[in-house]
Amino acid sequence: MSQLRLAIDLGTSHTVAVVRRESEPRPLLFDGSPVLPSAVFSEPPRLHVGRDAERMALIDPSRFEPHPKRRVDEGSVLLGSVEVTVVDMFVALLRRVIAEANQTGVQIGDGVVLTCPADWGAARRNVLMQAANVAGLGRVQLVDEPVAAATYCMEVMSQQVPIGGAVLVFDFGGGTLDSSVLRREPGGLRVLSVGGLDDLGGVDIDAALVGHLGQLIQMQSPRVWQRISSPGPQSEQRERKQFWDDVRAAKEMLSRTTSAPVHVPGTDSALHLTREELERVAGPLIDRAVDETRRVLRASGLEPHHLSGLFLVGGSSRIPLVASRLHARFGLAPVVPEQPELPVAYGGFIAGGGRNGAPTGPTAPPQPSRAPHAPPPSNPPPTHHTQQVGGFASGPVSSYAPSSGGPAVPVSSGPAFPVSGTMAPVPPQQFTPPPQMTPQMPPPMSPTMGPHRPPRRRSGGLRYVIMGVVAVVVLLCGSGAFWAYTSIRGAFDDATDGGSGVADDGKFGAGGSYKQTGTVTLGGGGTLTTAVANGVGYYAAVNEGKLDIAALTADGTEKWKKSYPVEPTDVRITATGSVLHIDCEKAATHGGKNVRLVVDAATGAEKMLRPYDDERVTHFVGNDAFIELNTGSPNGRMQRIDLTTGQAKWNEVVQPARPGIFDLLAVPMGVYAADGPTAQQGTFGPVPGLLSRAPTAADWHQSVAADPATFVGLDATKAIATVYDANTGKARGSGSVPLDGESFTAYQGVLIGQLNDKTSPGRVVMAAYGLDNFAKRWEVPLPAGARVEMVRPCGPQQMCVLYNANSTYTLFAMDLKSNKEAWKSTFSTGDKPDWYLMKDGLVLGDWQFGNIGKPALYDPATGTKKHALDSGITSVTALAADGRWLLVRTSRYLGGSKGSVNTVAAVDIGTGKMTTGVDIGSSSEQIENGSVAQNMTAVVTKSRQLVLGQAP
Repeated sequence: MSQLRLAIDLGTSHTVAVVRRESEPRPLLFDGSPVLPSAVFSEPPRLHVGRDAERMALIDPSRFEPHPKRRVDEGSVLLGSVEVTVVDMFVALLRRVIAEANQTGVQIGDGVVLTCPADWGAARRNVLMQAANVAGLGRVQLVDEPVAAATYCMEVMSQQVPIGGAVLVFDFGGGTLDSSVLRREPGGLRVLSVGGLDDLGGVDIDAALVGHLGQLIQMQSPRVWQRISSPGPQSEQRERKQFWDDVRAAKEMLSRTTSAPVHVPGTDSALHLTREELERVAGPLIDRAVDETRRVLRASGLEPHHLSGLFLVGGSSRIPLVASRLHARFGLAPVVPEQPELPVAYGGFIAGGGRNGAPTGPTAPPQPSRAPHAPPPSNPPPTHHTQQVGGFASGPVSSYAPSSGGPAVPVSSGPAFPVSGTMAPVPPQQFTPPPQMTPQMPPPMSPTMGPHRPPRRRSGGLRYVIMGVVAVVVLLCGSGAFWAYTSIRGAFDDATDGGSGVADDGKFGAGGSYKQTGTVTLGGGGTLTTAVANGVGYYAAVNEGKLDIAALTADGTEKWKKSYPVEPTDVRITATGSVLHIDCEKAATHGGKNVRLVVDAATGAEKMLRPYDDERVTHFVGNDAFIELNTGSPNGRMQRIDLTTGQAKWNEVVQPARPGIFDLLAVPMGVYAADGPTAQQGTFGPVPGLLSRAPTAADWHQSVAADPATFVGLDATKAIATVYDANTGKARGSGSVPLDGESFTAYQGVLIGQLNDKTSPGRVVMAAYGLDNFAKRWEVPLPAGARVEMVRPCGPQQMCVLYNANSTYTLFAMDLKSNKEAWKSTFSTGDKPDWYLMKDGLVLGDWQFGNIGKPALYDPATGTKKHALDSGITSVTALAADGRWLLVRTSRYLGGSKGSVNTVAAVDIGTGKMTTGVDIGSSSEQIENGSVAQNMTAVVTKSRQLVLGQAP
């Protein structure tokens, strides 16, 4: 086979392709996006695909098929009045990919990989391969999707797994759920079990949300809902499709924000769908997915504690509840790539020989065994499917010759695991184009309300052996976040010191000696977190029916330890004044409600334990919390409570009418504080919206404080901003400010946010208003289609805005004194930036779910780089920071065959020098989260070890 140039993941909802350019894989862009909708529209004699098909569907929805892959068993589909074969639909999609590749100057030839589900039999694989032949792709390799996903993890995310390590791959796509358990053995990777649900995917969540919103519409206007749910003429069918599209877009938006609008067709109204509603509606469906995955894991003979990692792929994995439910069930925080639609195509490219461009030659095809084939029933019940996989054997790579007969038992094997040298992916099954196949025609079908259900997978005792050198995903977390996306460039690094990102001892020590001062083994099996404050290390460990919290000295000696009757799914510690405020999310002991727990920091004595519904802590000042109340009142109220007594110091109406479901009532006034908040200043609570992380959270103690005397409210309905006295809750002054109510922030006397739709229809415009006179200071229009990702302080007088437009991230800083742009930088889609403001400057690097990859220090005023903060090691991840020190996780090379160990070290932010490291375990050990205050540090590992340390 010629040099690999293209890999295609033809998915249920989206198609993704990766091409070779300048010896590196790059995502192929379709209309500026790396994902192409796998949709087809019939306009004889032509088939439109992708976004063109979606647009054409508004003309006649009956000629539109959104998910051709789900119809693979049906032979052909009635689109309008014309029967279109599934092969032809696949051909149209593949030809679109080829055309885009040719436009980039990539000539395909025979160097193509296609991915497919691991449990697809011969009949389905024949359909795909016949389409490849008709499309002109020549000889094609097939790579099973879980193999591709695991390969991505090893080669791109640089994950390592010891012999015997196991991984669970959870592929939650648009139409189906696929779960696989794999174990690395001396001869390669063994698939222990595969399974999933054919009737559960993103479209099912869409359908549940449509039903939920339909109830609301039905109550207000039965006629409107009748038109949407049972459309008559084509105009009403178009409205129905548009409504489904809006619901899907809102669902996707809720992975980034807490609320999203859904337009009601035929009206000027919009419903606001909240993340809480999404989780309530989707919760039972996601629970089914988790239960099925648990069943697949049990079928493998393993338990959750045997897993080295849990990897999420597929677009539906973006829903935050998916990761949280999996985490709660398996006790292992999932790894979620930044763009979960992409790993299968990337991994397929690498597994197909694209890592180093070495061609792979064909091998002799063995005779596959056959299994009886019967057509599936027209409406079978939802089925489970699990294959116990055995028969592990090493040997030459085998190929499979497709046939037009019944499904075969696909068996592929790989060469023996290499004794030494770099592990390279094994060439997957190779196929030759199959003979022409005449599909059977089903009876004509008419459009139904929602998308069609996918074909059901047949259960059975098929045994699949997928061999090769692929990697198991390992979670590398900090601050409860995930080690996620790293540059695709890493897939082409050699396994050397510099290329692998693993450091030798010479990279450590310039910043002084970092010492391990104590280690504590934590019990239980639930969520763990840690925080350091005032020379004391705290940890919280969730156990069955209780939450254990302890305070420790630097050497691990207990100052106190107590248990509290609350069992949350997640927990966060904030030290403020003389107390610890513990956010307990979705407590099983309290009917799934959130719980506020407050304890004395010195003794652990319980001060408050109270469940709550729709409340939000905006900020803390000493022992007081400022709380936004959104339930139990016809208006929007704020209250200031004494956390030591639970009593309100004041409770005031800040909006006469209750705000929109996702509108904020008020935000603290942020002020620059070089050394962090003083005892008199405040710290931020969990801040939603554009200011996506609290500036003074337990892990990143930034140089930002909450003004103890002032907070700011916004009545988005009336477009009025009000400055309030924090001591009394009374208004000081107000003025006209037309900002959107869902996301705004205040810093250094300026209110910043997006102009509302009335003021700026059709374009996102960022604007700032002075809170001294409520006059506009500046506004910045963003490009059409731009999506604002974050707005956070990035300097003493600088506010940074990050937005995405045309697959490019742009970060720009506005100077709040001059009201002019201070600097601007652009980043490619795979290099989303994140930043934190520290005393010595701006710590900026790759976004990794709250952590910072490849950290460096920048000048806030000019955006110029001062120096790196990784000591020349490519795998450094910053977990936390306070004052002078940056707490980082990396790997240390032991030499020879000993491999590497995970290491924690500190970096002097001002100089960029790294201390000596503290080894926390083998490469399979994982850091759950970390914290640093002054020079005391604490990290929690996957093996439930709390490691305390001290920087110089």
